[in-house]
Amino acid sequence: MTATPRRRALARELREARRSSGLSMRQVGDRLGWSESKVSRFERGVFGSEPDYDDVLRFLTAIGQPQSRQEPILRLVREINEPVWWEFGLELSTQTTALLDAEQRAHRILQTSVTVVPGLLQTRNYSRALLRETLLDTGNIDEYVEMRQVRKRVFGYRKLDEYAVVLDESTLRPIGTADTMVEQLEHLRELAEEPKISITVVRNDLDTGSYPGLAGGFELIDFGHDRAVVHVEHRSCGVFVDDPDDVRPFREVADRVRKVALSERESAELIAEYAQQYRRRKG
Repeated sequence: MTATPRRRALARELREARRSSGLSMRQVGDRLGWSESKVSRFERGVFGSEPDYDDVLRFLTAIGQPQSRQEPILRLVREINEPVWWEFGLELSTQTTALLDAEQRAHRILQTSVTVVPGLLQTRNYSRALLRETLLDTGNIDEYVEMRQVRKRVFGYRKLDEYAVVLDESTLRPIGTADTMVEQLEHLRELAEEPKISITVVRNDLDTGSYPGLAGGFELIDFGHDRAVVHVEHRSCGVFVDDPDDVRPFREVADRVRKVALSERESAELIAEYAQQYRRRKG
């Protein structure tokens, strides 16, 4: 079974809960009638087809986990295989389903982009124009476009408290036609008016110079309770980073990038200026 971010998160929660109890794996196994190796597999997320709710509840009870701390972990078990993206009839890769899974559980998403408008913010026409230029195999463009539209449903999830994105000014460069860019930039302005969405821009000028975000964009997906993963997208795939020590530098970069960006109001004005330039090109 693929170790999705949700399954890895469950395993990590179980492991850390047991460690905080002060009990060894052997002691927990004795309380449950399990072998030490079974406890070890349980804490590594090796559950078979899926984790058993009753086994997780017994495990948490055996280590003395208070009910207030049990519920978030049990919720992970209940939601472990929610068919969020399957409903749309798309044949998605393991990497994509893992990303959708993580975004669905997010309380907060911080994203930076240096080159193009991120997928979560793209219009269909922008996605299509971009993919025509960047995909080596253009046979599956429709599927890629629809997948990005499915991902945007994250903005309607009640769990999500904030989506904040910092764009380098280079992301406003022309992709596709002037019509495509006007539509895309107006879409950004509309999204920025949503209460939980923040869109800011870092200027490309002599005053700004270099800044940490230039090393590359990423998506920091925060689940709350100091749990987060980072997704770094490449041309045809992506990489997840979920070790807390590895995630921490991305948090620091995100904070520093937000400090050098324009305010939300100034960013909206800059985006509007670019939209106006593209309108003039249409004329």
